[in-house]
Amino acid sequence: MVNIDGKSCGNIAPSPLTTMREIKFRGKRVDNGEWVCGTLLCENVIRNHDTGYLVKTTNMSTDCSFECDGFRVDPVTVGQLTARVDDNLHDLWEGDLIAVADKVPWVIVWDRSSGGWMAEQDGHRVALGLMLKIKRMAVVGNIHDNSELIKR
Repeated sequence: MVNIDGKSCGNIAPSPLTTMREIKFRGKRVDNGEWVCGTLLCENVIRNHDTGYLVKTTNMSTDCSFECDGFRVDPVTVGQLTARVDDNLHDLWEGDLIAVADKVPWVIVWDRSSGGWMAEQDGHRVALGLMLKIKRMAVVGNIHDNSELIKR
C-alpha cells in the first residue's frame, strides 16, 4: 500500500520478472528540503499532482506485496543512481558534481543520444566510465545544493 501525505494511494506489486536490478532515484522533499532515495512513481500511478514522488519500501512480504511510504519531492531535483562510485566509494547520482584532481567540477548527466552516463563541463561531455579510470576523483556536491561550484 502506498501512503502519501496520510492518504492511501493503492497497491503496487513488483513483478518477479522485473526486479532483477534495483533502479534508485533521489530527490529533495518539498516539505522539509531533505534528500530521500527510493523508487520514482510514474505519472500513471498517481495523477493530478504538480510534484514528483519517491517511495521507500518499508515492509516486503514473501508474496511480493509490500508497504511503502511516499514523499513529495521537487521534480527538478530528481536524479537517478548511476550504479558507479567515486574513489571514496560514494554513490554517484545524476546531478552530482565530481572533481578530478581538485579541479573545476564536472556534472554527471544522462546522455540520450549515447544512452549512457556522461560527465559534463563547459559544454563538453566525456563518458563517465572513462572519467572513473582517472584517480583522485570525488563527489564534491550536487547542482541543487552547490551550484556555486559550477564554473560559469
